[in-house]
Amino acid sequence: MKPRGRALLATIGTIGMISLASAQLPPQLPPQLPPGPTLNRPGLGIRPRGYTVGGGFSMIMGAGLVLEVNGTAPITINSNAPFRFPMLFFPGAHYDVEIKTQPHGQFCTLSSNKGVIGSHDVTDVSVTCNLTGRAFNVSYIATGVRGSGLVVTDGFAQLSGSANQASAFPWGLAEGSPYSIWVVTQPTNPAQTCTVVANGSGIVDQTSLLHPAQVVCR
Repeated sequence: MKPRGRALLATIGTIGMISLASAQLPPQLPPQLPPGPTLNRPGLGIRPRGYTVGGGFSMIMGAGLVLEVNGTAPITINSNAPFRFPMLFFPGAHYDVEIKTQPHGQFCTLSSNKGVIGSHDVTDVSVTCNLTGRAFNVSYIATGVRGSGLVVTDGFAQLSGSANQASAFPWGLAEGSPYSIWVVTQPTNPAQTCTVVANGSGIVDQTSLLHPAQVVCR
């Protein structure tokens, strides 16, 4: 081959290598994962969504009930409101809710408290409590109420306030259990501020109903 021909081939080869080196390759795609609910996770991008474990109560009348899940994350229950543990569980994980501490004056049992996490929150753990002794009601009396809508609670029930009239909460509380009474909703039309100024907390006994909490509205 003549020198000029060899030089031409060398030039074409150089141009070809330059073009190949400068060409943009398609971006590398991440691995495909099965579809489903996901949350972000550094490094992987997505992971299965987490779910919570919780439930409800029947006839909690004493303070101090403590529940835990899988031997950890204890939560203290002092009312009949639904409960939920603060941690997340991922699909396939096992959960076991147990009673760590019984409430004052009651004995509680559990149902639907063990299982495996599926694709939704667990909300059917049931806690049923029975008295082991006596129960007594607590009450309050509100003075100076001019507005409407006052609501007072003992943590187990809520009552609408009426001026200068004692109101007893409907559920008896276990003897020896601590209690606390506070204002949930303030009156309006006119707006007022009501506070518990006396007998707002104590220990439940047979005289509790005779010493109502004193709620004063201004």
